[in-house]
Amino acid sequence: MAEPRATPPAGRQALWLWALAAIVLIGIGTLIAVRAFGDDSSGTPAATGTSPRLTGTDAAPTAPSITESTPVTTPGGPEPDPPAPLPSGKTRRGGTLLVNGNDLYPFLSGNLLRVANTQVEGSSVPVLEVVGDRSFWVGRSKAQRLLVVLNLKGGTPPEVTPGQKVQFVGQIVDSAGGDHGVTDDEGLQLLRRQGHHASVSAFDLKLVEPATHPAPSPVDPDLLSLRVRPGKRVSLLDRPGGKVIERIGDTTEFGSPELLSLTGGSRDASREAWLEVAHTSLGNEGVGWVNFSRAPVSVRTRTMKLEVDLSRREVVVRQEDAGPRRISVAVGAPDTPTPPGKYYVTDKLRGADFGPYYGCCILALSGHQPNLPQGWSGGDRLAIHGSPTPTWGQNVSNGCLHTREADLRYLLKTVPLGTVVSVHP
Repeated sequence: MAEPRATPPAGRQALWLWALAAIVLIGIGTLIAVRAFGDDSSGTPAATGTSPRLTGTDAAPTAPSITESTPVTTPGGPEPDPPAPLPSGKTRRGGTLLVNGNDLYPFLSGNLLRVANTQVEGSSVPVLEVVGDRSFWVGRSKAQRLLVVLNLKGGTPPEVTPGQKVQFVGQIVDSAGGDHGVTDDEGLQLLRRQGHHASVSAFDLKLVEPATHPAPSPVDPDLLSLRVRPGKRVSLLDRPGGKVIERIGDTTEFGSPELLSLTGGSRDASREAWLEVAHTSLGNEGVGWVNFSRAPVSVRTRTMKLEVDLSRREVVVRQEDAGPRRISVAVGAPDTPTPPGKYYVTDKLRGADFGPYYGCCILALSGHQPNLPQGWSGGDRLAIHGSPTPTWGQNVSNGCLHTREADLRYLLKTVPLGTVVSVHP
């Protein structure tokens, strides 16, 4: 009987090579997994997914909070790659926003669920806009920004103004459908898309640099307004330090956030800031004064204004970084002409709530119609709204501006509350 043949030396070498290759592949896979999840000492895996939220004029339902025990799936494909760490010692424009040592900026255009309940650190981050008594946007631009909401249990925070740079440590938390002081459509859409904001203790907020420009700016008051803080009332005076001529609350008669249109400003002998404002209660040309140093108001900025040319019967939408958009409108008839003046948008309303003659939407203005037709039993507020018949381009209204439904929906989506509307003959 023949003896069993021994394994040739070349065969043994091949087996060793295959074993060595398997060990190397396992090591590389482990290293990739560690890099993908970052240095998370909590041991909690990052959740992914998008919580559906409604946008538009209807109120968005409150989304349930996401907890660590909630199973989450990612619809439509795999997760995006995590943000890359910043090079050591390098600070980019807009400062740094870090989660687990990684750059947060690439994530700010989408949902932040995957970094929920993690620590966020901001260093030399510019304040872009203050939207409430304890909330403000920070970041590089409108497309890359994060809402910071202060937790006042940590003490009294420093006062922040647009242009300042701040430093903070906080946590990314679920916004739970709240607006946290945000009123403009673009900001609300971004907040709902992100679904989260940074919660920061007042004690953990530090000012790095003073504002590069004052707020409010005296250069173009048409792009600024004041919002009455929730739950507060503001007194309007006839002059700085004068008598009270009107007291207003935090919402309009239609339930929108109350805004005051800025028309000017000055300082008194004590160096306190006084702002001249317009309000619908003061009439078309009336103004009042607000003690900006003491009143419970916050500054709102925008990049848009509307101009109405009555002779051409058109509205011109002027916006920074975009060309003008012209919209054909109907204006007041010869016996009920639209009054020229400077007004502002106070409310965005559903036309169906007020009758079939207003179309889909209404942009209520602060102005009033002094030329009402005889026997008119409706209100005197001016507005931009629809019409059951195509009247645009004609002089046929009782003073309001009529336009097409497509243009109305564009205005409702694009124009923030407080936007100045200048009506020229």
